[in-house]
Amino acid sequence: MKNTIFNTPIKKNLGQTDNIPTEEPIVIKIIDKKYGRKKNILVKCKIENTNIEFTFSVWHNNGYMPRSGGVCFKSNEVLGKKIDAVFKQTKSGLLDIVSAKYSQKEKLIL
Repeated sequence: MKNTIFNTPIKKNLGQTDNIPTEEPIVIKIIDKKYGRKKNILVKCKIENTNIEFTFSVWHNNGYMPRSGGVCFKSNEVLGKKIDAVFKQTKSGLLDIVSAKYSQKEKLIL
C-alpha cells in the first residue's frame, strides 16, 4: 500500500520547504488535519492567495501547538480558519512551525 496523506504522496507533501517562505509571517488556511503515527498531528494547509499547499506536524509534547504557544491544532475549530504563521526549516530540511495566531480577519468572525 502506498504511504499517502490526504491523497498526496508524503514525499511530495510533508514539510517540504520549496516555495514556502521561512522566518517570516505568512497567512495560511487550514484545509485538513489528522493524527500521525508518532503522537503528532499532521496539518494540511494552503498559503493565502496562492495554490501552494503543504503539510506540517505539531507534537503532543507542545500540546499540539507551536513552540511559542498560540493556536492549538488539536481542536477542530482550526479547520477552514486563516492563521498568521511563521515557519523555520530544520536541519533535516522539514518545516517547523514557530508561531501561530488567528488572522485579524478570523478574530472579527470569532
